[in-house]
Amino acid sequence: MTTALRVLDVEFMPETKEPGVLYVSERFHLAIHLCAGGCGTAAVMQTAPMFDGDQHFWTMTRAGDLVTFSPSILQTGCRHHYFIERNQVRWA
Repeated sequence: MTTALRVLDVEFMPETKEPGVLYVSERFHLAIHLCAGGCGTAAVMQTAPMFDGDQHFWTMTRAGDLVTFSPSILQTGCRHHYFIERNQVRWA
């Protein structure tokens, strides 16, 4: 299980993702990381509307390299449920 995430700013998401890395594309308003529970599923968080009428679900707050998401992340397949607060994983 992951307890902290390292933020990596990218323009485009890499095809292969590493555990413990939170990939953030501010250009495309997306953040992706592998499930903190270790199941290997990618958690994809849209942080702003992509097209007119789209709704975003997560709010990303950033202070330098420290990132917080609201609300929590719930992986539907493995049922891991956690928060990301200042790069730290807090289990729900």
